[in-house]
Amino acid sequence: PSFIFSDYEHADIAVYRRTGSTILHPDVIDTSLFRRRGMRADRLIPFKGLKEDLTFAGVDVEGIEPHDLGEVPAGSVKVLFRPPSETSHYYTENSTAMARAALEWLANAGALVVFSPRESNQVRLLEGLDWSSSPVVLHRSVPFVALLKSVDAVMCAGGTMLREAAYLGIPAYSIFQSEIGEVDRWLERVGRVTLLRCPEDLARIQLRHRGPLAPLDTNPYLLQHLVTLIAERATQVLQPPETPAKRLVLSASERTSSQ
Repeated sequence: PSFIFSDYEHADIAVYRRTGSTILHPDVIDTSLFRRRGMRADRLIPFKGLKEDLTFAGVDVEGIEPHDLGEVPAGSVKVLFRPPSETSHYYTENSTAMARAALEWLANAGALVVFSPRESNQVRLLEGLDWSSSPVVLHRSVPFVALLKSVDAVMCAGGTMLREAAYLGIPAYSIFQSEIGEVDRWLERVGRVTLLRCPEDLARIQLRHRGPLAPLDTNPYLLQHLVTLIAERATQVLQPPETPAKRLVLSASERTSSQ
């Protein structure tokens, strides 16, 4: 048996459906949203909490030092920027256009952008803008907690980085232009994410130094709960079904024992 964690109900799930995988998902996503796309009800397991409850389980966030961004202007407001995935099946060109508009807004506002490209050619989005402080471009992977702790806000075209920032209490702005998922909508309702759906929404950005981290406490026992749940479900799946012949043998054995 295979198990998939999904916190975005609009991703393509055809391969999971065809392989008989079981999808575990946050309960803020109604199971009907997966069932409409062909998933069987018995292959869907909602859980209380977020995927980030697993991400941060056992992580000493306070004990991790912020990533060193090098020499940056004193007093600058640092914004970690993640452009859209331009190769995903749910990509829309509006996301790239919105990313460019957001970068222009940040440049004009005097923010220090820490640019985390998905592809090397995405640095083109930084060109031709009036930067008061040159953006810091990340050319290699950086441990995620250290990176998040080094900035004042995160602006992201959807994805895990946005939710990790929101989970920690770092101001998180979504410029994702495809279908918004229920997890992001829930994070917006609880004040952890700001959804920016058009260039006019960029005026809602508040550039300021962030306060101390304030991690969510949606389900501190999620890891233990899911390990138990998966083990139980796997046992049920792997247990061979009782055939008529097996039932006949058992019945005969029971009669012999009673005599």
